[in-house]
Amino acid sequence: MNPTPGADTAHRSKTAPVSTASTSSGSSDESMTASAPGSSRLDALRSPGAAQAMRFAMVGIASTVLYTVLFAVLDTRMNHQIANILALLICTVLNTWVNQRFTFDAAGHERGRDAHLQSLAILVVTLAVTSGALALEHHQWPHASTVWDTVTVTVGNAIATVIRFVVFRRIFAARD
Repeated sequence: MNPTPGADTAHRSKTAPVSTASTSSGSSDESMTASAPGSSRLDALRSPGAAQAMRFAMVGIASTVLYTVLFAVLDTRMNHQIANILALLICTVLNTWVNQRFTFDAAGHERGRDAHLQSLAILVVTLAVTSGALALEHHQWPHASTVWDTVTVTVGNAIATVIRFVVFRRIFAARD
């Protein structure tokens, strides 16, 4: 029994058409001519690319949390630009190492060194974006708090995360 009126009709409209074929005995044989509703979405979630994206997101979230905490702690003890450089450098190296092994299952991959070099190139871009944002923030608000510094650099880091996924995917997808 469907709890909502018309739900059965809505469900039937989403299911695949049923074809009826007569057998030699005169009975009809009903068979589904297409897959169940929503199965293409489930198949998409089971694809290797989707699994990599999910693992990459998990590593990214952990890296972002680590970066945010590390930056916030360092920002209270030193110049915000130096805190940003140190936090980014530490997190970029760790992020690359974990993604290489966990996300792309490429431990011992001959392109691992390339991944670290390209990550450092992405680090330069990330550093330029976050340092520029910090400089602009402190130009507008000279006494901005650590909270605002952290928000500023986290947004810049998020942009670089998308770039990092694309680069890693290209490096590790072309295994020899």
